[in-house]
Amino acid sequence: MTTTSIEWVRNPDGSPGKVWNPVTGCSPVSAGCCNCYGKRFAARFWKGHPFGDVSCHPERLDEPLTWSKPQRVFTVSMGDLFHPEVPFEFQVEIFNVMAEARAAQHTFMLLTKRPRVMLAFYERLLKFTAEGMGDGALLGIALEVADGDPARAFPNVWVGVSVERQDIARTRIPVLLQVPAALHFVSVEPCLGPVDLTEWFRPSCTLCELPECTGASEREGPCADWKRQRAMGLQWVICGAETGPAARPMAPAWAVALREQCQAAGIPYFFKRMSGRRPIPPELQVREWPASGANAV
Repeated sequence: MTTTSIEWVRNPDGSPGKVWNPVTGCSPVSAGCCNCYGKRFAARFWKGHPFGDVSCHPERLDEPLTWSKPQRVFTVSMGDLFHPEVPFEFQVEIFNVMAEARAAQHTFMLLTKRPRVMLAFYERLLKFTAEGMGDGALLGIALEVADGDPARAFPNVWVGVSVERQDIARTRIPVLLQVPAALHFVSVEPCLGPVDLTEWFRPSCTLCELPECTGASEREGPCADWKRQRAMGLQWVICGAETGPAARPMAPAWAVALREQCQAAGIPYFFKRMSGRRPIPPELQVREWPASGANAV
């Protein structure tokens, strides 16, 4: 099944989006993994195939190319595309498909707990050439047309990290924002403590080191990097409580504080769920998506 009930993957017209799992399986990396929904799902439905076994599925690569209607696609919802056991060559094949699917106006959402591995992949991508890569030719062409800039080569790819507490945010988000992507987002789910994201909404200019760049640096002249650096702040925040057996509770005040941070910065905020079966209070009934889509850069 590729259609998903995950609320934040809904399409702009309100219809359910898609999940695409050319990679499945993962292993825990932090406290947010303790009650992993993927592990519970695998134990129930995968018939003896442990969730910890990371597997690549070449037969699923072309699935997005069969969807005629533009879709938002949660890519590798049952694993982590940037798990160290996923070969670079297979990641390239996945990016080939995402590049080709731009014509159908699909938007791909990549969510990881391993931003350093993701950044290393993108850095290797910057050195990528189509020569000798066979199936990588399409990706090489995309990068060449975009002058070697993955953010322009893949404007339909959004990248994000999961964070559950402030210490994890400090570790993962600065690395995420180094990835040259069209849109950066963060999923605070499960929310296990208060998280302040304000410093990553408007990053400082790399040259003049001012939170609001004037467009020039007295030390180094025109601030040519500012346009990209400004675009590389967080552009979407998702928040939700933990689910499943032994779920750890979320204080509503943590989610409200995140909503207020986003509203103050003009960042879209999507609140997913409360702890247990508690109804969502009026002050948290906020479900917003970024304005940019498959053809935005």
